[in-house]
Amino acid sequence: MPRHFPVDRFTAYIDTRHNDRVYHNEPHEHNPYYELLYFIEGSSRILIEGREYRAQSGDLVVYYPWTVHEEWVQPGPYHLVCLRFRGRDIERDVPFPGPEALQPVLPLPWKERFRNVFEQIVIENQASDQWSAAMRGAYLTQFVVLLWRALSHCREAPGSDTDEKRARISHVIDLIHSGMRADLSLAALARTAYMSESHFSHTFKDVTGVPPKRYLIESGMARARDLLARSSMSAVAIAAELGYQSPQYFCRLFKKESGMTPLAYRRQARQEGRTRGG
Repeated sequence: MPRHFPVDRFTAYIDTRHNDRVYHNEPHEHNPYYELLYFIEGSSRILIEGREYRAQSGDLVVYYPWTVHEEWVQPGPYHLVCLRFRGRDIERDVPFPGPEALQPVLPLPWKERFRNVFEQIVIENQASDQWSAAMRGAYLTQFVVLLWRALSHCREAPGSDTDEKRARISHVIDLIHSGMRADLSLAALARTAYMSESHFSHTFKDVTGVPPKRYLIESGMARARDLLARSSMSAVAIAAELGYQSPQYFCRLFKKESGMTPLAYRRQARQEGRTRGG
């Protein structure tokens, strides 16, 4: 018989560890909650009702209520976001996709944008003021809307013109992540895609779901959070690494985007690491 892991409230956390060997989760379920795993790093072999799947970086794993699943987390670094929620936690006007629309393991586009939404849900779930539940619900709704948009994006019939545009935007995204510089200009990115600035901005948003300047900010902040959590670099050094000429501006932007200062985020990330590590 599968084990039932009781869940009595909304759950959202980031799990970061390094496995020296395969970590096995026996067959279990989390009724009546949904469980979502977003893999930032690492991989796992998953068995869902007799069918095997593989999950890796950039994949979303969806366990519906009453779904028995078993996991074999592979050795090496492991970094994911876990959400557990009830159907009633979702806005009625934006229902969560059903199994007929959503496969159990889905490679998500727009990785940095999804990661940013997930991390904001975790931050609000850890807060305890009078606004935290409303903010958490708003971010959860934002995630569900973005998920529906991603499903539509993945189902679009390929066409030569569309494929060419996406290839150009994909090249620009690779350039952004290879340097991760906040000082990359819109004009420079447009030249890389062989487009005018206006055409590039419109096409970039069509492909990624977000304007290029917003994508640069979200990507940079995600990289900053990673450096704060996993390195000893100072906030000043991280600001310079990401191309921010003013450390003060970087710190203000980080607080606006992440809800806390860089140093507070580092303390929280390290505390969570110690807690998860036992």
